[in-house]
Amino acid sequence: MSPIRFSIITVTFNAAATLERTLRSVLRQTPPHDIEYLIVDGGSKDGTLDLVRRYADRLAGWTSEPDRGIYDAMNKGIARATGDWVGLVNADDWLAPDALSTVAEAVARRPDAGVIVGGLVRVTEDGAMGTVVPPPARFSCLQPNNHPATFVRRDVYERLGGFDLRYAISADLEFILRAQRAPDVHVETIPTVLAYMTSGGASYGFSGVMEACSIERTYFGAGNATRLFIRKMVQKSRALALKGLLPASAFERLQRVWWQQRHATAYPLSEDERCV
Repeated sequence: MSPIRFSIITVTFNAAATLERTLRSVLRQTPPHDIEYLIVDGGSKDGTLDLVRRYADRLAGWTSEPDRGIYDAMNKGIARATGDWVGLVNADDWLAPDALSTVAEAVARRPDAGVIVGGLVRVTEDGAMGTVVPPPARFSCLQPNNHPATFVRRDVYERLGGFDLRYAISADLEFILRAQRAPDVHVETIPTVLAYMTSGGASYGFSGVMEACSIERTYFGAGNATRLFIRKMVQKSRALALKGLLPASAFERLQRVWWQQRHATAYPLSEDERCV
């Protein structure tokens, strides 16, 4: 099998504080790989583009222009990609040092694979603690999506289409369910950690819940969507009540204890894992 050419796409918008970590994680893959690295920026004003220009000689290309949201920017990057496999690594996430080698090995084992999803380390917002999230045996709206640890053969995007812009927050979830349902696409999951992802973000809010329920209804029916809504709202109401009752410092300590209790694999990140 000939060596794989990877297209890695990082979507940015005012990401100067975190982008360099992402850039380093892609450009320092071991051993070196054939990487087409593309940056798609939404018109940053905070110094992001200064950072991009510093790395410009190691990029295959970059653009900065207004877009209709993160998935529109991802679709633009996918349309420009020319590699065999496409990976999407957001500006507050980063790749494990040997991620691309692991994907290449998986492709060699399963040349019929159209999507490869690996493990993910979900990192607390302060960057101190991480917990391993393996990919599920089968994806649903109740299961983790592990989007930064997902690699898609470019022809699969060409056949299935890109991200559905009706879902401003959860289009990556809809895509993996679409791929899973496609009869000619094999989704291969592997336990090895491929990426690190910072917790939080829009998908944790009410709008994210509503989008997930809409997707659940489309793929699994109204009954499952109702059960998903109830479960998500109970979780969020409990968290909001505690946040309102407790001082900020006490709530943060409680979050840390909850994290460690709920995630048996929680551990402090090493300096290498933080990709500093």
